[in-house]
Order: sequence, then structure tokens, then C-alpha cells
Amino acid sequence: MSKKIIINSEKQLIEYFQDASLRMKKNSVLSFENSLKLGSNILFEGKINLGKHNIIGQNCLLNNTKIGNNNFVVIYDILEFYRKHKWRSYYSLFPL
Repeated sequence: MSKKIIINSEKQLIEYFQDASLRMKKNSVLSFENSLKLGSNILFEGKINLGKHNIIGQNCLLNNTKIGNNNFVVIYDILEFYRKHKWRSYYSLFPL
């Protein structure tokens, strides 16, 4: 069973991923399981829920977003109030 990691401040985000280019708005929460790989210059806003083994490309904005397992969010992507369903395919997300 994998452990869910919860980050609720920009300081925690920067320390966990060792990347000072990452940003998180106040009162935001990022939760994920297992390996999450992040590009640089990503902004997290609101409640962000990510599953296992996801990759987020550089210069993305994630705002109140929920994504399942094994996805790749391409660079310069904006996901706002986004919910990924297993049966739907989106051009901005590529299953790994």
C-alpha cells in the first residue's frame, strides 16, 4: 500500500522536490501517491489530487484538479477545475 503525501505550503513543496522554481498559492493543498515527477515553474492553486506515477511538465498551472494514475501533463498546460475520468481521453494528458 502506498503512502499519500500531502503538501500544504510553498516551503514544503520546494523542500520536498528540491526545486525553488515551484510555486503554490496560499490555502492550497497538493496530495499525491508514490512517485510524482515535476518540471520547473509549476504553479499549484486550490486543491490538487494526483494519483500514482504522474509526470507534470514544466510551466504548467494546476488549479483545483484531480488526476488519476500514470499520466503525463505536457509542458505549458493549464488544468483548471479538471477531473480526469478513466473513460475519457484528453489531448493534454498522455497515459504512460
